[in-house]
Amino acid sequence: MKNTHNDSQTKSLCKTDFYKEEREKALSNKEQIDMKRHQEQAQKKAKENTFLFTNNIAYQKALKVSIEFIHISRKLMEKHDYTVLAPILNQCIRSTSSIAATLSESSTPFISRRDRIFKMKIAFKECVESIHWLDTLFTIGELTLEEYCSLKDECNQISKILYKTISTLRVNMEEPKST
Repeated sequence: MKNTHNDSQTKSLCKTDFYKEEREKALSNKEQIDMKRHQEQAQKKAKENTFLFTNNIAYQKALKVSIEFIHISRKLMEKHDYTVLAPILNQCIRSTSSIAATLSESSTPFISRRDRIFKMKIAFKECVESIHWLDTLFTIGELTLEEYCSLKDECNQISKILYKTISTLRVNMEEPKST
């Protein structure tokens, strides 16, 4: 088979830098499109795998209280002798952060209703304990009235939400009696 002038010219043009650059651009665009598609799929999976607790009002409030108290604790540790306040601050940080942690555990999809109620009861108890430690810190003069009222109000709201949620879950757990 005889090569025509056009065939040899096409082969020589394909070897030029221009066509190599065009081919590299096309491959680069394909890689960018594939990368974008991969990112979109990853975001979609992340949304599907997001647990219920991130949308839970009680969890969001508990996380806010925990973070706010950690910031307050840092300020208090800078002002005073750490050894005096350490046990109280440590316990308050533990109890406030435990509320959000326990709520996140209670909202996992692989937990029974009985375990969910149990975890929420623990979160409720931690909330009550947090209120105690806030009362203690306010009474000894370590929290300002604004800090105290803000944190205590949030803890009270969390405890009310948890109490209502626990009550609702208990009622829904009981089977209706047949007559």
